[in-house]
Amino acid sequence: MKRILTLALAFHSAVQADAITPVQRFFGMGGQFPDYANESETADSPYDQAPFSPADSDLGVQEILTPYSGKSPILLHFATAIYRTDNAPTAVNTVGESSWIWSNRLSASWRPRLIHGWFGDFGIGQEVLRFDRSSALDYENFILRLGASKTIPELDDLIFYSRYEYQRITTGSLSDGDYNAHRLRAGIEKTLWATPRHQLNAGANIAYELSARPETLERNEYTLELSHRYAISENLYTFATIQASYFDFDENARTDWYYGASLQLVWQFATDATAHISLFYDQNNSDSPLDTNDYKSFTGGIGAGITYRFLTLPETHTTNNLMKLPLLLALAAAPLTAHAANLGTAELTKAINDVRVLQPSNPAASATVGQKITASSSIQTGRQSRAELTFADQTVARIGANSLFTYRPGNREMEIQDGSFLLQVPKNAGGATIRTATVTAAITGTTTLMEYSAGKYVKFITLEGTASISIKKGKAKKNIPPGHMLVFHPDADTLPEPVIVNVHKLVRTSNLVNMGPLGANFLINQTVRNQINQRRNGDLLPSGIIVRGPSSRPGGGTPPSHRPGGLPNDNPPSTTNPPSIGDGGNYPPIDGGNGDFPNTAGD
Repeated sequence: MKRILTLALAFHSAVQADAITPVQRFFGMGGQFPDYANESETADSPYDQAPFSPADSDLGVQEILTPYSGKSPILLHFATAIYRTDNAPTAVNTVGESSWIWSNRLSASWRPRLIHGWFGDFGIGQEVLRFDRSSALDYENFILRLGASKTIPELDDLIFYSRYEYQRITTGSLSDGDYNAHRLRAGIEKTLWATPRHQLNAGANIAYELSARPETLERNEYTLELSHRYAISENLYTFATIQASYFDFDENARTDWYYGASLQLVWQFATDATAHISLFYDQNNSDSPLDTNDYKSFTGGIGAGITYRFLTLPETHTTNNLMKLPLLLALAAAPLTAHAANLGTAELTKAINDVRVLQPSNPAASATVGQKITASSSIQTGRQSRAELTFADQTVARIGANSLFTYRPGNREMEIQDGSFLLQVPKNAGGATIRTATVTAAITGTTTLMEYSAGKYVKFITLEGTASISIKKGKAKKNIPPGHMLVFHPDADTLPEPVIVNVHKLVRTSNLVNMGPLGANFLINQTVRNQINQRRNGDLLPSGIIVRGPSSRPGGGTPPSHRPGGLPNDNPPSTTNPPSIGDGGNYPPIDGGNGDFPNTAGD
């Protein structure tokens, strides 16, 4: 029995952690996030029209933020799996005893918002494991946790969590407790690096055991984790983890080192259901006499999990007014444009790599800094190239790589035939109009980013001020408040609702923003500060969504509100305790950029 309990306690999370990201882990794998585009999968959904493109490095990282809806559902998760291990636990220290294992797990979790951006972390779960080699090896694990977690935007969305845990292990009978423990656990988790397909997360936690029975198993724990997720397709991904844990037992001066690794292939075949193929490696090195607690094992198998949401409770606090306020302020500050002066001649103030000037009666020629660009001239950029035009009224136009840009004589109109573009129009300058073949954007005292790909998609982001988008087909029109993004098909006859984009992350990773100082940096910083304040209070949450791939959902998975739930880090560590699988969405990249844009996180 001692051998079985030692195995059940020696491991922590490498073989039991759900395939989820830090945000999902500690916010209920989507339970705190409102539905994105009303769970719509139509052609007008931002999920289906948010493609990754080469111009994304010019626009910046487009991480979606979601307003907290005031709904905190209880998530009920069931998982079942069959595994084969080459080293099942035994009453004595023997090796090579293989066995089939049937694992079933039922858990419930609830993560309501508490106060000042803190979210509750409440969960309960029961797991039952059955071995074919001997019923004497069967055991059950019960876990209860009560805690709280908080995302810290000043530290690039690092997550801190702290909780109380009660664990009870029984062998063959749910009424007889062979092991009981009360402990406190605290830790941090963070995404180190992410792209639309790749995500690298790291975590560290410590656990202090208040009491344990038998007392010989009372110990403190120190754990480091590293995980990587790769999205193969929309509903298929791999998830790999490595972990190292140090256990310091209170009695007999015993110490253990545990090392674990796992590799999983996960298929999300329905909104709240997944199937997986998994392989785990575990090794424990102990200073116990006669190596009684040393072992190595390989475990592999298949399984499936499903999640059900119920008892969604509304809160009195909502963020509707918070989200409307920036738009109301921007509309109130919008200047009149009836008597605006023409743009006139522009000066090419920056040219990076391959920049050419196209004039109606002349062949294309390489552009030079300081060159005057007359109306009806076009600017064409090549690969990894950018340009900046400055007009007499201090309107600034920046053109991204592989783009074609023109402005027309006699008015304040600009045209994008292809590519990406930043436009900043000073307050009271008269505004401007951006046109494509099918889309018109009207801006007044605003800084915007836009990308246009004919027949594919349009992305439009307002950094400060306000703008409106209209389309020729269907005559639809939308106002885009600061900090919002609209993504749609250029030939659409309706427009989706704008979504909130993380402006702090966007401007720090945008090639166009970081070409040099902008006159409206202060106003952009105001948008950043407003969002950070809302994120501190829990009114805005990082969704884990990064735009990617044509006709794909961002992040390689379903929206956060669809992701299956389960109890994080709550199984008893065990070689024979493989995970229940949740969906792993993408999580935003670490802030980058060249430092030209001021860091306002601490403001």
